[in-house]
Amino acid sequence: NDQVSTHTRFVKRDEHSECCCHSLMFNGGALLLSPKFTKRTRLPVRKVALWQIKQSLALKGANTVALYVHAPCGAAKLRKLSFPAVLDHLFEAKICVRQHFSKRRKFRVACFVQVDYGDKKRTYFISRIKWEAWKADNAKSEHVVEDSSS
Repeated sequence: NDQVSTHTRFVKRDEHSECCCHSLMFNGGALLLSPKFTKRTRLPVRKVALWQIKQSLALKGANTVALYVHAPCGAAKLRKLSFPAVLDHLFEAKICVRQHFSKRRKFRVACFVQVDYGDKKRTYFISRIKWEAWKADNAKSEHVVEDSSS
C-alpha cells in the first residue's frame, strides 16, 4: 500500500529505525482534537485523545504525532462542514497538540488527509503554511471550493 509506506517513511527517525504506529480511531479523527469542533461535545474526547497521545509518546519514545482526517468525512457531514472547514479544524487540532506538548524537544505534528475518489484512495501531507497562504490568495477571488463532505 503506497499510503502506508509514505507515512512510514515520514515518521521514521532515520533509515535504520522502525516505525511503530498506533491509531486512535474515533469518528471525526483528528477533528476531535480541535477545541472549536468539540466545544459542544459533552464527553471529554479531546482530553482522552491527548492522554492517549501522551501515553504513546512515553511508552514508545515517539517524537511524531500524525493527525489524519479523510474526505468525505461522516462526522463533518453531520455538522454540514465544508472540506476547507475540515482542514481548518485539522490545523486547530495541530495547534492544540503542539501547545499541550510544548515542553517536549524535537516534537513534530504532521497533518494528513485521505481523499476517497471512489475508485481509489490517496493520502496527502498537508502543510499549514501552504494552506493559510492558499486561503489568503483565494479570499479575494470568487473561487468556490466544492464541499467534499456531501
